[in-house]
Amino acid sequence: MERSSTMRGLCVGWLSLGLLVAVGCGGEPAYVVDQLVLNRIGWDTLTVAVQFSQRRLLGRSEPLQPRALSVYLFNAAYDTLYAGDGRSIPIADATLGDRERLMVEVCGTFDAVSVCEQQGVTASPKRLRLEHDIQFPEDPAFERGSYDLRFVVERQAYETDAWESLGRPDRVHGYLLAYVGDQNEEAVKVPFSRRQGRFILKGRPHYDDFQYHLKSMLMDAPEAPVRFDIYAGLNGQSPLRLASVEKRVQKKTEEERILEVHHFAEQAAEQIFETLEVDHRERWSHAYIDEWTFQALTNTYLIALEIVWRRGRLVFGRFYELDGVLEVEENGANARFIRRDANGRAARRWGSRIRGNQLSLGMLAPYVPDEENLTGEEVASGEDGFD
Repeated sequence: MERSSTMRGLCVGWLSLGLLVAVGCGGEPAYVVDQLVLNRIGWDTLTVAVQFSQRRLLGRSEPLQPRALSVYLFNAAYDTLYAGDGRSIPIADATLGDRERLMVEVCGTFDAVSVCEQQGVTASPKRLRLEHDIQFPEDPAFERGSYDLRFVVERQAYETDAWESLGRPDRVHGYLLAYVGDQNEEAVKVPFSRRQGRFILKGRPHYDDFQYHLKSMLMDAPEAPVRFDIYAGLNGQSPLRLASVEKRVQKKTEEERILEVHHFAEQAAEQIFETLEVDHRERWSHAYIDEWTFQALTNTYLIALEIVWRRGRLVFGRFYELDGVLEVEENGANARFIRRDANGRAARRWGSRIRGNQLSLGMLAPYVPDEENLTGEEVASGEDGFD
């Protein structure tokens, strides 16, 4: 059986009067769709009214009922949503996109020929409503954050201006654009496909620009605005901007930096003791932070450390002393200890276990204020030392 469009399967013939008419091939009658009307009953139901006719020579037309009627509904991706006789077409409108294009195809079967006609309709207007919670920064280097996005789908009620809730969507995809101030052309893009999660800006395109603008602004002001534009799309449609969130990133106080210095120095001292095989059970040990600086351009701390320990009794024990500088980036990366001086015992122990004057410490755990037991007053008062 041949399935054709409205005029498919017709032949064209010339009469002596010079008129062009459609006739069936070989003199057979032609079948056409005279009228196709789609009746919408709300957003979720559709009915079809169709009239076929038979056209003969000289343009005569006679209404005709097909032997069989088939009706199909396709979505924008040409997936079949319905196949039947068209008396009542259910539409799962809640699962479709905003004004998604749909197509109805009606086919009538006449003997060995099918005549088809197509007509387009759209799904309902829809929108995403959003409640959001973005946390940034969640680390001292301004690289990490988290999001909690609560979406609700709404559609415009049929033939009114009111909106009605359809509940939470099954699928939402989108992205965050993070930028400093008004530098949205150099925003860092963070895709998401889940309602909540964590993100890392470092390593993504424009991250270096983001950090440059942020640190430049913090050098001139106590805080800087970081904006997050939230884009999301419904059911595979292109994302639209739903919200713009501003977070105020503040320059670290002197007290916060002291806590951070103490945090890194303690980890470094522990690694140095382990590398030098200083017995934790027998040692008396202490480490002092003599001074420190922060290099804003490289995000690096330079911490002058004095590390001392003793083995044996208090009076007759052997005393070890080691001086050097701890270099570590603000996020804990690329930490190393550079030995500057040592007494004889400490120098011999160092030389027997470490080649050269540098000890790589790798990645230190970044400072997290909630996990820190010491207060700013404890670190800042007296000598900066710890056991």
